[in-house]
Amino acid sequence: MFAIVFVCGHTRAQDDDLPYRPFKSFHNDTIRYLDYNFTIRSDQYVNKPAGAFFNDLELPIVYVCYLMMQPGSSGNDIDIVAMNLVFRKIGNGGDDGDYSKDYYIRIGLQTPVDAKNFVDALDGDERNKERNDYYYWTPQLYELLKDSKLKGVEANDCLFSDRRKLRENYTTEKWKQLRKIIESEKTKWRKINRAEKQTKKQ
Repeated sequence: MFAIVFVCGHTRAQDDDLPYRPFKSFHNDTIRYLDYNFTIRSDQYVNKPAGAFFNDLELPIVYVCYLMMQPGSSGNDIDIVAMNLVFRKIGNGGDDGDYSKDYYIRIGLQTPVDAKNFVDALDGDERNKERNDYYYWTPQLYELLKDSKLKGVEANDCLFSDRRKLRENYTTEKWKQLRKIIESEKTKWRKINRAEKQTKKQ
């Protein structure tokens, strides 16, 4: 029930030749910036503290939403193990839960955070007292999360038609197809990066 599945579940060594690319190199294309850095090369962040991920981000986080919770280690408390970090909200929140068009990254935590501490961190913005769906990001949330080890990161694949249709249900075969698409895109980016390196040497 509480499993978190991330598409790029491979070893980090495979992505050593996929360097971080700054936002300006995508000519202000936010979707491609998020996709390349945080889905195509997402393995770079696995087992790293969330602070390393935050340090790379060049876009401001506006909201946090769609929290995944599980019983705490003590059996009495609640831990938060995953969440969406929203940079631009396009879809409708609330009852219909349509967030498929939002620009967001979903992060999973190997080291969960206590839900009570999470709520306290939300209090850093008074607007959060009136919300129960999308919560405003606060500096206190950064402090709470920065030392938590990441299980995975993934930009919103629902923004891409070839991947969106594979996410309609989570069959094993569709996950295999989705991984093939991501691996194909990794190969494309490796060729681009190698070509750029060669050009700089000349």
